Amino acid sequence: MITIPENFLLRRQLEGVRGKKVLVRIDANISPEEGRRFGAFRVWALRETLRALLPAAQIILCTHIGDPREKNTQDSTRRLIPFFKKILPWGQRIAFHNWQPGEKIEEKTKFVLLENIRFFEGEKKNDEVFAQSLAAVADLYVNEAFSVSHRVHASIVALPRLLPSFFGYRFEQEVLQLSRIFSHPQQSALVLSGAKIETKLPLLKNFLQKVDIIMLGGGIAHTYMKSNDMEIGNSLHEDRYLAEMQVLPSDKIMIPQDAVCEHHIKDIVDIDGNDNMLDIGPKTVEAYSNICKQKKLIIWNGPLGKIEDPRFEKGTLGFAKNLMYMKNTRIVGGGDTLALLCKNRLEQSFSFVSTGGGAMLDFLARETLPGIEAIVRKN
Repeated sequence: MITIPENFLLRRQLEGVRGKKVLVRIDANISPEEGRRFGAFRVWALRETLRALLPAAQIILCTHIGDPREKNTQDSTRRLIPFFKKILPWGQRIAFHNWQPGEKIEEKTKFVLLENIRFFEGEKKNDEVFAQSLAAVADLYVNEAFSVSHRVHASIVALPRLLPSFFGYRFEQEVLQLSRIFSHPQQSALVLSGAKIETKLPLLKNFLQKVDIIMLGGGIAHTYMKSNDMEIGNSLHEDRYLAEMQVLPSDKIMIPQDAVCEHHIKDIVDIDGNDNMLDIGPKTVEAYSNICKQKKLIIWNGPLGKIEDPRFEKGTLGFAKNLMYMKNTRIVGGGDTLALLCKNRLEQSFSFVSTGGGAMLDFLARETLPGIEAIVRKN
């Protein structure tokens, strides 16, 4: 199991926090479309770290929203203030600060929320000068943004090299829970689905030798099927990965048995050139669920259907509800999957729900992240 050295964990360094200004990189990237419950889950996950930091002189929160090309009202972090007012411990006040590089923070409140960090081009460029301007407002740095720690951005990589830096409580739990699969892989199963094949293929390759079985869905399943000369009709796939997937051993890969197309449910063997597979069918839900019952650990990343259309979310929801009642360890991740679980009030029904999507995939594939290396390896 992968562990972070204890001298980099915030919970082991609380005495050093007292009286200091602490900059906390969080991920409160919440769009209005994702709903209040999803937003509340993302923000509530920060509560333990924020409570632990109360002895600090000031706690400065830094996050991004979206990927804006220029400053705009919709992507301003100002709209997050109501979320934080609900979860801040002991009725603490929070102020919004329209921070600019080189400015000092004059607010006297315990909590300060900076403007969207991606409004500044230095963030995505991992610019050292921009990182220095962030470092100038604080004495310590805490990374509580596991879900963006696969990004080589200034607030994730360059900044922690400039300040004494630690991992927050939630970040520590993300690493601990996801690392379970490395400690007993032969009793584990991976459920891998979704449209972003590029981010999932490295994990698929890596885990073929680490888990008992990998169950596929969505675009990555369709691409694998086509690479093995199976008919997929007009279903989502990526031809550029066919050669890579064709050589993967098939003894550990499980594909759907049936699929929900636009107007009907079909067995996979009956799919023709006019079909478009948009969700897994009931036979697949049952088959995947039965496999999961037999394992000690399940890790699931990515929706099993086109869940942005309610007609094609039944497979994902059916599978999720079956997992709810199992007694094994069930870890779920991925932004779209989490949003659907929150929408249906299921997010508390699993052993652990990761806040990471791409970060979860990268961590499982590489067993580290740029945001981890920036703190642990900086010396």
